[in-house]
Amino acid sequence: MFPAMKTLFLFALCFTLSQSADWDIFTFTQEWPTTVCVQGEQEHHKCVIPDGVSTWSIHGLWPTKYGTEGPTECRQVPFDANVIKNITSELSKFWANMYADTSDTSFWEHEWTKHGTCAMDLPATATEYLYFRKALDVMKGLDATILLNNKNIMPSDTKVYNVSQLETAIQDQIGVVPRIECAYDQKTRKHLVYEVEICLSKTFKPISCDQSKRYVRHHHHYNPNESNGSSGSSKYNSNCPHDGFLYPPIPQSRDIIG
Repeated sequence: MFPAMKTLFLFALCFTLSQSADWDIFTFTQEWPTTVCVQGEQEHHKCVIPDGVSTWSIHGLWPTKYGTEGPTECRQVPFDANVIKNITSELSKFWANMYADTSDTSFWEHEWTKHGTCAMDLPATATEYLYFRKALDVMKGLDATILLNNKNIMPSDTKVYNVSQLETAIQDQIGVVPRIECAYDQKTRKHLVYEVEICLSKTFKPISCDQSKRYVRHHHHYNPNESNGSSGSSKYNSNCPHDGFLYPPIPQSRDIIG
């Protein structure tokens, strides 16, 4: 390589490596598969809950800046499915793509491109493999299925829950209040629990979400105009209705919906 070209290459490399996304915390988000498929059908997706999925599923591990949204798409580092092939089976179980009209890896590619590339300045999430591996490890300690079951909050076709019940159940075990998000089923005219968001420090310890703005939906969408009012008991301005919501079981049938 000619000296001038080598200098230019090294300058470009150093510039790329020196870029650092400006963010404060992680938002670790889990989604309830039944509600994902309700939302997916309403968004004209074909949805199916894979056979191996029986718990809350990871939605994402999102670098988040206090008082704003994002950052997102911080670096041009393409997703490579081969990099995570050794953990694909684990991802399929705990970070499932439930949209049957998309490729198996499309959800992971979306999350890496939009959020994972912003976490690369942190050693624990500096590569695609490390990012997904860390999210799976975080899930082991913060699985919403276990946290809610421990407090007798379990899926039901009829029982109505409110935000404060879920917030308190999780706070009692991890020491901080999560965000609880809901979605609206246009067919049944019922509100369903949709997501649990837990804020984490850069050392992956649960912390208060007090300073962070509620993250705007970016992969699945919620229409706040279909809500009948948020719960006044929620510390973090949940969009769940004040009169409660359902936590519907995962259907036994895994047929494609939509």
